[in-house]
Amino acid sequence: MGSPQSEISRSHRPWGCARALSWGLAGPGAWLGLSLLLGYVLLHLSTDDDAWLLAALHALAGYAVPPSLALSLWAWVSGRALVRLGSTLVSALTLAWVLPGHLPSQPTGRPALRIVTSNLLMVHPKPERLIDELVTGDPDVILLQEVNPRWAEIISTSEALSPWAHRSLEPREGSFGVAVLSRRPARIEIEDLRGVPMARIELELEGRALRLYGVHTLPPRDAQLATRWHAQLAQLAQLAQLALDRGVPIVLAGDLNATRHHPSYVRLLAAGLRDAHAEVGRASASTWPNGIFPLPPLRLDHVLLGDGLEAHRVWEGHARGSDHSPVFAELGWRTR
Repeated sequence: MGSPQSEISRSHRPWGCARALSWGLAGPGAWLGLSLLLGYVLLHLSTDDDAWLLAALHALAGYAVPPSLALSLWAWVSGRALVRLGSTLVSALTLAWVLPGHLPSQPTGRPALRIVTSNLLMVHPKPERLIDELVTGDPDVILLQEVNPRWAEIISTSEALSPWAHRSLEPREGSFGVAVLSRRPARIEIEDLRGVPMARIELELEGRALRLYGVHTLPPRDAQLATRWHAQLAQLAQLAQLALDRGVPIVLAGDLNATRHHPSYVRLLAAGLRDAHAEVGRASASTWPNGIFPLPPLRLDHVLLGDGLEAHRVWEGHARGSDHSPVFAELGWRTR
């Protein structure tokens, strides 16, 4: 009869052999995966988004979390110290990108304004259905993107939209026409955003002046577009900083073709804007491609708040037939 120690050794031998075999089979793959993830993290931390490939890689930053967590779990089970250390570091960094914005803040005032921003899709097959959804959401202000001449005619003749009598339509052939419809008295002007129209809306909210911007930036899908998109977001950051310096409360809403992980988007927040989704604890919500394309869900549509404002509620509509979900937001003045 063997000693107790030898029995314990034999009982652990199959597990040790299995672990060694698993490492022998998967070890090179683990090192490759760790190298790729670490390279991606360093790329995300050290590059801007002024080139189309970089813009695409930054957009997908949130999707680095599942593989990094899976690799970390495998490394801890396999007992490989270096892979364990590296994968844990990568997991911590990627989690730091996605975890903020999931604890709602407590509003200090009360909701005073409801807005909706919606990229209509210029070739939407059933426009009336989308209009009905926007109207049912009962917004005070409707901000629309991809308003082409067809959509402009539909909006202008829609009985459902008649209560939103204060309006401005700037249709364009293609994807970059905009429109604003308001039930409240408002002064609406169309400004230039590096070659595409941007709506500026001035209205009064509980006796105080408020400025809203309806925005649709270019998609950074090739080198030329990425350069212009990057410049557009830089222009918006300058606008936000100027508003902050002058004490002008603003709301910037629309399809930015950017996720919260893009450096250009982070600079918008650094310029004094706050993400309404994150403020209500919904930072990981998605608005595109809304089931139209087999692509990873992203949040490209945003409501950003300037100084003095707060979000009480933010939610997405269905917009079946469009590749973007509309975003509804209830906003109010911060009282402290």
